[in-house]
Amino acid sequence: MSENKAAALKERQNKRFINKETQTSAKYLRRLEELPGAPEGIDVFYDTLKRIYVDMKCADAPKEQKTIGTYCVMVPQELIYAAGAMPVKLCSGNYTAFSKGDDIVPRDACPLVKAVAGFKQTGLMPLYENCSMMVVPITCDCKKRSPECCRIRLSL
Repeated sequence: MSENKAAALKERQNKRFINKETQTSAKYLRRLEELPGAPEGIDVFYDTLKRIYVDMKCADAPKEQKTIGTYCVMVPQELIYAAGAMPVKLCSGNYTAFSKGDDIVPRDACPLVKAVAGFKQTGLMPLYENCSMMVVPITCDCKKRSPECCRIRLSL
């Protein structure tokens, strides 16, 4: 396969991934918004979900402030704020990313790790790509191995 054809194929795959990701996210966000009895102030949550998963934008942070991605509630946010950074939650199971990650991580890896690997493999999710650092707590074997499986960089 020539370089041009390979590049065109990769571009089509990326467009399909983004299209499927944004459509699926928009569908589930609509379902959430239609649920009765939503608490007051939930619109901020909906706006954040829309910005990140439908509009494919990054987390809101001042340009000069670093963002530190975390995969678990085991990482104290106070430490991240004390370091002058903003915490960004990355635990998000996602079927579109899962299907990509399923091809590159061990068969016995959990769906979360497969989704993370899918996001990292595509390089298309700004939330993941713009983190200055990612903290991966060792709460299970899958997360322990995720930096090597998912090619997560672990430095600032």
